[in-house]
Amino acid sequence: EKDNQELIQFLKKASDKRGHADGDAVNRLGNIYWNENDYSKANEWYRKAGEAGFDWGWNNLAGSYRDGDGVEKDIQKAIQLFEKAYEMSGEAAGDSANQIGVIYWKENDYSKANEWLQKAGEGGCDWGWYNLARSYRNGDGVEKDIQKAIQLFEKAYGMSGEAAKNSAAWLMNIYNNELYDSGKAQEWKNKWIEQGGNA
Repeated sequence: EKDNQELIQFLKKASDKRGHADGDAVNRLGNIYWNENDYSKANEWYRKAGEAGFDWGWNNLAGSYRDGDGVEKDIQKAIQLFEKAYEMSGEAAGDSANQIGVIYWKENDYSKANEWLQKAGEGGCDWGWYNLARSYRNGDGVEKDIQKAIQLFEKAYGMSGEAAKNSAAWLMNIYNNELYDSGKAQEWKNKWIEQGGNA
């Protein structure tokens, strides 16, 4: 039976092994409080996780500053913390770079956005390739290039992550509405359906 209080006590014990904070356990504590909408406590634990050398701690704290969860919204602080997570070159690097790219994209600074989205893709984040593909598809900060967009959407799809379904949808539409290749469009429609798309 799910018992958050018992889990919290367990994680608190695990978070101080041999006098050193276990960043993963500390970050999980943050996640529990965040899921309970106790953002202030969540951010406290995310900061401790980051200080313990756990990149997802900085990444999650950055998200709180980006969205104003438990802290005053501060986009520059969010970017700074996402960069801190990225520079640790751990599992959160790709996601952190993608988050920075998305922030710059929303601010219409497409050049910086695309630079970070490239880093995100190279860091193993399928959303990085997906978002960069959209820039090439639309000509945001780069010359519009449908073939490059296709290549990047395929790259995102090939990673079999959360961006696969959206990538397949874009590819289906490009082949259907721009390249008029009904065979390819159908192929990507089938892949989109395999990923949970509703035909």
